[in-house]
Amino acid sequence: MLASPTLDAAITNRYHLFTTLVGVVANRHQAYLNEHALPIDFCYTLELNEGKARIEIERWVPLNLSSELYQCFAKSFK
Repeated sequence: MLASPTLDAAITNRYHLFTTLVGVVANRHQAYLNEHALPIDFCYTLELNEGKARIEIERWVPLNLSSELYQCFAKSFK
């Protein structure tokens, strides 16, 4: 899920990269997500504010999926 006020162009581009990478991760973990009837964006909250980004991954998300989501964040926003 995304929590954000209005975004500037640079952060919007980074957000699009993040969602693209998360889509790849979702495909890789499709069996888990389908088994639990979860869309990938229920696994995390992404906050974008004043050019800064923060991700919070839900505690119940398996470690391997959590790690891949964080890698998507790091590649997109760091």
